[in-house]
Parts: sequence; structure tokens; C-alpha cells
Amino acid sequence: MKKPERKIFRRGLRKSALVGFLARLSSLPGAFAAAEVIALAAQAARDGDVWRVVYLGLALVAVLAVCHGVTAAFETFGARLAARETNALRQRAYGAMLGRPLNIDHGTAREKLNDDLNACCGYYSEVLPGVAASAISAAVCFCWLLWRVPGIAWVYLGMAVLLTVPSVIMKNSFRRVYGDCREIEAELTNYIFTGYDGFGDLKLFGLGKKWIEGLRRIHRNYVRIGSKSELFAGVHDAANTTVATVLKYGAYAVAGVFVLWGNAGVGAALASAALAGSFFAAVNGAVERLPSIARTGRAFERIAPWFEEWKEEFSPVLAVNGATVDGVLNNISLRPDPEGITAITGANGSGKSTLLGLLAGLIVPASGRVERPSPEDVAYLPQTEPELGIPAGELLSLLPGAEDLARRFELSSQVLATDVAELSGGERKKVFLSLVFAKKAKYLFLDEPANSLDQKGISVLRELIKERGRGIVFVCHGDALSGLEDRVLRVENGEVRWA
Repeated sequence: MKKPERKIFRRGLRKSALVGFLARLSSLPGAFAAAEVIALAAQAARDGDVWRVVYLGLALVAVLAVCHGVTAAFETFGARLAARETNALRQRAYGAMLGRPLNIDHGTAREKLNDDLNACCGYYSEVLPGVAASAISAAVCFCWLLWRVPGIAWVYLGMAVLLTVPSVIMKNSFRRVYGDCREIEAELTNYIFTGYDGFGDLKLFGLGKKWIEGLRRIHRNYVRIGSKSELFAGVHDAANTTVATVLKYGAYAVAGVFVLWGNAGVGAALASAALAGSFFAAVNGAVERLPSIARTGRAFERIAPWFEEWKEEFSPVLAVNGATVDGVLNNISLRPDPEGITAITGANGSGKSTLLGLLAGLIVPASGRVERPSPEDVAYLPQTEPELGIPAGELLSLLPGAEDLARRFELSSQVLATDVAELSGGERKKVFLSLVFAKKAKYLFLDEPANSLDQKGISVLRELIKERGRGIVFVCHGDALSGLEDRVLRVENGEVRWA
């Protein structure tokens, strides 16, 4: 099975992965130098050669200083390179996400764009280089031990197997808990966004306490899942630390036993015990990343749909064939007239905005098919306009003719100099209506375009619809736009029919 997302990340982070790999290997010469110097120093001490011991100690300090300096240089360069490559990959991931239908909720988008994306980047820039360097270091250390004291080497290898037990046992638990954490955090984010967007209604109808109760319920689940994640992490770290400590001091005990049994000299035994720390650390460095590998596997599964081959086919004619949006619309089929004006009506919550989003290409049906024109032929006005931190006049200057339409709405120069986010609802609506009509797209999809408009604004909107006279589908409550439509679509009980 092809996994294009992994190939993209692997190629994008290959340089920082190589530097990270070299950074981790650069400390290996220091470990061997320490082992050999300890063996020589032990022999010099037995011979009573104090100055030789001093010289060997100073030489070891110099070697270790050089190794640490090289490691620090590699790590610094690797960190900068990883940051640059990660940012480039983020841009590509954003483009991949935005290139597909935007049917993802706020919470899920946040988790994928933060935790999942960071986990995937870290997998190739940190986890894999760490595993590879640790595996090579462990193999080289074992070969050295096998060469110097074979018996001790095999005992140390058996002891190292103990380090793998906690990570192997808990790998699947980390994978499962990672997915649970992302889902509950997405649910919490979505709930908070809902409360933020509906703050006025919650206050007006006295539903604040009810909303807080719902927040507490989600938060209890959040704490429960988070506590489980922390518990697993704590148990895993404690087990690893305990085993590593036992092995660290057990290595000297094993070396001592071999000396007492006459199976190894003091120098060789001390050298093997000194190198055992690096050997166990290398083994631990490989196996302790198993939980990260498990979590990353789940992260790749979550973002994989962004990178799957996707080629949307466009049609010159807008048509819906047996489309279903779960819980809202059921098996609907229709073909709006590109030469006419269509009004969508229905009770609150019936699915009018969902139908409009389906026609505009913002919602993907669970089943069925929607034939739609290319994005260049579509202009969409949402029910709530984005609160952008850009002056209204600067935004309008992006489309020829938009500023002329804004003047028809009587937007003053003061309004045009103000950031869109700071405008009133009516002023913001006029700005985006000017943009939508200036685009001159084949289809205009307008969701509650008369909302927040004063009488002058409604009058201008009606004029613009009449002047265009075709390819408009709008949702509207009340009589603000009545009489402009050629046909009416009625949404009721999940069904859509021509009125």
C-alpha cells in the first residue's frame, strides 16, 4: 500500500535527519576513548605510575571536550535545519489540506495541524535518526565488548534485553491513548468554539449554566484520558529508569564477578563496565522511542487523507445526484438553473445552509455525487463573514470593480480605512457582497445576504441581483429578497423539493 505522505515527509526532512544522525553518533568515539583510557589507567595505577594516570586523565578530558563540541555543533546546525525543513513541510501540508474539500471541524483541524503534524515531522527529524544512531552505537559497542571480553559481552546483551520490555509491552497503549487524546481535545475545542459563536444566544436565553455543564462533562473525559496518558508515560519512564539504573550498577558487579572467577583482567573488566553504560544507553535510546513510533503511526493515519491522490472533476453544469449529508439531507437530486435565480427556503435548522454549502463545493456528501463548476466559476457568501485583520479598502482593491460596488453601498472612506474585523455586521456584509458580485462568477451562492443590512443596503442588494439576473442561489428569511427568485427550493425533513 502506497503511503505518499510518508514519502513527502521523508524527503522533506532528509537533510536534518542526516545531521541529527551524525550528531548522535559523534559521541561514540568519546565512549570508546573513555573505556580504553580507564583500562590503561587501571594498569598504570597497579604499576604505581601516578603521572601516567594523570596524563591519561587529561587526554580523556581533551577527547571528551572535542566530542562534546562536535556534538553541540551538529545539534545546533541540525536544529536550525530541522526548523527550516519543518516549516516548508507545514506549508505543503496546509496546501494539501486546503486543496481538498473543507469538511473538517475546527477542533480536528487544530489537532491535525499541531500535534499530528509535529509528530510526523519529529518522526523523521528526531525519532528515526535517534533509533538508527542508537542501533548502530549499540552494535558497535557490543562488537567491542565481544572482542575484549566475550563472556561479559553476552551477559550484557542478555541484560540489555530487559530494557526492551517496558516499551514493547506499552507500545500499543501509547498508540491508542494518543488517538483518544487528539479526539477529546478536538471535541473540547469544537465545544468552546460553539459557545464563543453562540455567546449572545446563551446569555439571552439563560443557557450559560447548561453550557458550562456540558463543558464540565467533556472536561471530565478530557481529564480521564489525559490522566491515563500521563499514567502510561509515568509508568514507562519509571520502568525504564529503574531498569537502566539496575543495569548501570549491575554492569560493575558482573565485571567484578568475572575478575574474581579469573575470566577477565581488571583493566579489561573495568573498560567493559565503563562502556556498558554507553551500550545500555544506546539500546535504551532505540527501544524508548517505540512509543513515539506507535504514536506517529496513528498521526500519519490521521493526516493521510490530505496526501492521497485527489483530482476533482468539474462540470459546466451544476447538478446534485442522490447526495446525502448524514443527519441533514437524504438522497437529494436537483439541477439549479444557471440562467435563473433560485431561493432556498425552510425552517430554521432544516439544512438550508448545508444545501448551499453542498452546491458551492464546501461540503462533501457521504454518498451520491455533486457535479459542480470549477472554483473560478463560483463565488460564495457565508452567513457569518470572516473577521479579517486587513483594511476593508485594501481587501476590495483585490478585485476590479469591488470598490465601485462598495460606493453604491455608501461605504465611507473611514469605513474603507478600517480593518474588516472592527466593522459592524452590516458594514462587513456590504464589503463582502461587493467582493462576491465583483467576482462575476458563473454561480453566486449567498447565505442570508440580507442579514445585518439596513434598508439602503437591502435596496442595493436587490438592485445587484436584478442587474445580474442569473446564476444566483440564495438563502433568505423574511421578505427582504422576495419576488426576485425564478424558482424556490424547499428544504424540509431532510428532503429538498421545488416549491
